[in-house]
Amino acid sequence: YDLQAGSFVDLVLFDQTGRIVDILVREDQISGHYHLEYDGSKLDRGVYTLRLATEQGTYTTRMIIR
Repeated sequence: YDLQAGSFVDLVLFDQTGRIVDILVREDQISGHYHLEYDGSKLDRGVYTLRLATEQGTYTTRMIIR
C-alpha cells in the first residue's frame, strides 16, 4: 500500500462474521510505499475482509482462502 502522507495505519483482517482474525499493522507510519506478505495457511477456507484505515480514509478489499 502507499501512503501519500504520514498517518496512523490500522490494517486488520476480518472473517465473514466481522470477527478480527489478525491485526497486521497498528502504528504510525511515514509516507511511502509498503509491502506486506501474509501467510494465510492456518486460516479456514472462506472469504475474508482486509481493512486499511488511515487518517486519509478507509479502504477495504476481500480475499478468498481456498
